[in-house]
Amino acid sequence: MTIEEIKNEIVTHIDEFITPEMKAEGVKFLRNEVLPYVKEVLQTALGKVEKQAADEKGWCYFRDKYFYPNFSRVMLYAVDKVLGKMEAAATAELTKGSDAPAQQSGQE
Repeated sequence: MTIEEIKNEIVTHIDEFITPEMKAEGVKFLRNEVLPYVKEVLQTALGKVEKQAADEKGWCYFRDKYFYPNFSRVMLYAVDKVLGKMEAAATAELTKGSDAPAQQSGQE
């Protein structure tokens, strides 16, 4: 079997692979496995950037001391929250056993 034949088989049967269970597991994997490692690496990098800020002046000091660290932490927080909401919605969808979007808290 050639690569082209494998690709054609996957494309032909893609609906069998893209299921609510697979999507839920993908989000769970990103949140519980990938994100902690990204946070750890980013914290190490940000610590280095913040230490280098002591040698900077003006806007470069602001960038290294405040902008990069705070922007990065806010983005990680946002990604974590979005993945959490997607994980909750996927779990609710699987629990209900329907293809309808899961109702979020606060929706009526």
